[in-house]
Amino acid sequence: MEMVNQMYDQIVDAIIRPPRADYIVKQLGDPVFSLFGRKYIRSDFELLSPRNFKLQCSRYHALQHHTRMPTVIYCHGNSGCRLDAKTEALNLLLPMGVSVVSFDFAGSGLSEGEFVSLGYYEKDDLRTVVDHLRKSDTTTRIGLWGRSMGAATSLMYAENDPSIACMVLDSSFSSLKILATELTQQVEIKLPNMMFSVAYKMLKKTVTKKAKFNIEKLVPIKHAVKCFVPALFAHATEDSFISPSHSDAIAAKYAGDSNLIKFEGDHVTYRPQFFFDSVGIFFSNNLVIDSDFGADNPLITEQSPSSSSPPSDTQSVSIYEMMKQSPPTERRGGGGGGDLSYDEQLQLALQMSMVSTDEEKSSTKSPISSSRPTPSKASPSTLSPPSPSPSTVSYSQRDDDDLALAIALSLSDQPAADTSTTSSSSSTAPPTPRAEHHHSKPVQRVGVADRERKSERNGGEDDALVGLESDDVENDGEGALLLSERSKKKPKTKPKAKAKTKTKTKTKTKKRKGKQEEGKK
Repeated sequence: MEMVNQMYDQIVDAIIRPPRADYIVKQLGDPVFSLFGRKYIRSDFELLSPRNFKLQCSRYHALQHHTRMPTVIYCHGNSGCRLDAKTEALNLLLPMGVSVVSFDFAGSGLSEGEFVSLGYYEKDDLRTVVDHLRKSDTTTRIGLWGRSMGAATSLMYAENDPSIACMVLDSSFSSLKILATELTQQVEIKLPNMMFSVAYKMLKKTVTKKAKFNIEKLVPIKHAVKCFVPALFAHATEDSFISPSHSDAIAAKYAGDSNLIKFEGDHVTYRPQFFFDSVGIFFSNNLVIDSDFGADNPLITEQSPSSSSPPSDTQSVSIYEMMKQSPPTERRGGGGGGDLSYDEQLQLALQMSMVSTDEEKSSTKSPISSSRPTPSKASPSTLSPPSPSPSTVSYSQRDDDDLALAIALSLSDQPAADTSTTSSSSSTAPPTPRAEHHHSKPVQRVGVADRERKSERNGGEDDALVGLESDDVENDGEGALLLSERSKKKPKTKPKAKAKTKTKTKTKTKKRKGKQEEGKK
């Protein structure tokens, strides 16, 4: 029985008291920030709902903007807050020239209130924000972007406000009764139909007592048949909290122009790029209308810094850029008049690479990135100014790499056999001396006669060198070195050859002596 009570409480909390987003204002970021090379501003304000709850709101727009701008109001889900707009809406809509307003529904985020009502009271909170924007005379057209509870809220509100230009409805439910039935069937203990009917009546009574609304009156699909605002429906195919069949049913009953897109993911996963592309095109076609930016809606601009101003002390041009900007003939030394030769330019590049001022030593090295950073999908809550362009980066940050690139670039432009463009300094340069072998002891040149005499004194030990040609020994130092190295090697098979040679010599001597004696006789 205790387990049943716990499951019942979980279903009640899922409807009126889901986990509440807890954040601080500092997480919204700096009031003035940069995005894709432009500066934007965030202004926070507070509104009072019809139930006298304070609603915390934020508005984002460019510093350079028209007096009245198209605006999208982002409506978060049952466990979300106005911080969710930074994750989905800002990176997409602000560069389009669209202002973004996000706020915490009563019972969510930093706004007052204890419970949420999944759209029953939230549509009144949304009306409060819309009225504030129209009274301030700072908007042209208003669009809505809702997710989960925010999508159901937008649909129920737009039925009574046809002036809404368009709306994006991501993962809306069609009926709270149907949703409660589906959630009950997902529990571990399956209830019979009779017990489920009793449990639903208890759930209805508990929600009415705590949150003061009737769940049977939350049927967004009934508002769809009377709504004509252009709508873009979206739903994740693996959503287990709100089934995709809810969006299918609403889109089928919708009275106005609509389109339905589906994508992989579940109820809380970050949406794919295909979804954001579709949303961007949808808002661009329905909000950014050229006729809204006439003479009666002037553009408020700020004086931008002149691009022709001389570079400051912290700006420098890299060696690679300097060499690349010079004509190829000048890089090869073929320029006339006072142009630097190829060798002189390389010497200048080497001198520049070794220059290191105190400011460059104290500067912190940072990677060179594009002036237009790709928006982070995982955590765009911290919007930082774009990285400096390569032309504004300190020289010492990339001198080594650029020097190598400059030398490679200059060498690649020089023809292989073009003597007409060779500099005078290179033509008068002395020939490169021949590489010499350095040895610890001088090498003695050995002649053939000396070798034979030495062979006789050593008893034929050096006869192994007989096969060497005189060219091998009477040449330069390399040949003498070869001889000295070979003389140190004593092959094992040579002694046998030496013995045979000595025996043959004695035999020939005896034969000569025998012939001489016969001649005397």
